[in-house]
Amino acid sequence: MSLARTGRRWLIVNDEGLTAVRTGYRLQAHWDDLLSFEKRRFARVIPLETVLLQNANMFRSNGDAVREKLTRKIETAGADRRVELGVYIEDRRHGPFFEMLARHRPDLAGS
Repeated sequence: MSLARTGRRWLIVNDEGLTAVRTGYRLQAHWDDLLSFEKRRFARVIPLETVLLQNANMFRSNGDAVREKLTRKIETAGADRRVELGVYIEDRRHGPFFEMLARHRPDLAGS
């Protein structure tokens, strides 16, 4: 299920995990790849809830591998290890994201 869309970006959550569709690529993580949540500041001003990831996979929108130059840029920014949930959902403790999180990662649902 697609939770929300912001311009050309959106978040898809299903029984397999979550996929952040971003400009030029998508970041796909299984539920087991979610590590924790933290508050970060977007543009140093706006506080956002962020999920930290391990072993997420990057693909181009057509399913091919992401080009090396873009991969380096994504990794340098740390965008391969986190998704800013606050861009897509208002509160991770309510709604469809929370229901899927509670089903697949009850250990993180209460954090």
